[in-house]
Amino acid sequence: MDLHDLSEELPLNWTSIMTVAQKAHDAFAELERKREDLKALEKA
Repeated sequence: MDLHDLSEELPLNWTSIMTVAQKAHDAFAELERKREDLKALEKA
């Protein structure tokens, strides 16, 4: 949702691009780790 909100606020809030992008990157990295954990549990 933050990415959507940011896109509506551009170009005014362009300074928050890196913060929002980092949050999105971190969330997807955690999701990927959780998927790998789930795969490992399913194999065990």
